[in-house]
Amino acid sequence: MLKYRILALLLSIFAYLPHANASLDGIYKGCGLGHWVANGYANGWLAVTTNVTWDLGTTASISYYSTPGSCSGPFYAAAQFIDRTYPELEQETVQGEGEHMLAMLNILECGQKEQKIVRQGIRSDFAKVLTNDNYAEMPHHEKADSYYRIVAKHASQQCAAS
Repeated sequence: MLKYRILALLLSIFAYLPHANASLDGIYKGCGLGHWVANGYANGWLAVTTNVTWDLGTTASISYYSTPGSCSGPFYAAAQFIDRTYPELEQETVQGEGEHMLAMLNILECGQKEQKIVRQGIRSDFAKVLTNDNYAEMPHHEKADSYYRIVAKHASQQCAAS
């Protein structure tokens, strides 16, 4: 019963927020945990189910209204790319360049001049992560998430996708 009251409260709050293209269907399919986990399977309904089951869709709604770019677009595409190619990105970041790193920066719409600055920033911050005693034991998703946060920090300051 409490779940339904919370859901009703959230729906009424978000109904009054000013976003012309906002719809619960679009938000629940394209944002939050559901979008990350399901990524369009079953015409987006798996994402809706995941979002509602996990937390009544609050992370989907909050991410849509606070940072709509995190729902889709270049930063979301970069996050997926990082997750899929993390071992290569890890190696190329240590080396300072590589085709996966270049592809990631192109996804984030970084110009050639900006790429050098972003690469240097990523490399510097990533070197600090590698010195962590627990790094070798970290699961893949934690390593990829840490790397994404570093990339997003530097790309949002320099690249067109920000």
